[in-house]
Amino acid sequence: MVRKELIDLVQEMTADESGEMWSKTDCGLAIDYVTNAIMEAVKNGEEVKIQGFGVFKKSITPARERVNPRTGEKIMCDVSCHVKFSVGKTFTDCVKEK
Repeated sequence: MVRKELIDLVQEMTADESGEMWSKTDCGLAIDYVTNAIMEAVKNGEEVKIQGFGVFKKSITPARERVNPRTGEKIMCDVSCHVKFSVGKTFTDCVKEK
């Protein structure tokens, strides 16, 4: 699923009893606001827990010495940051359903 398909899906889910839906622009903005809030929080070292969905957190790999396999030369790798995502139980159970 790409962003446009996600926006269309969110728009369908916003329909009320009268059939009125959010605009595609509003759905796109809502998705942007949520993803930006998650990215900013994780960037600042916070864990973002969405019950049933999962947990986003920043992981830091310390600087370390590595060996170049071709030359055997020891090189120093810098500190690196990446994002870890742990899947929630509800999400896992949903995927397991057939």
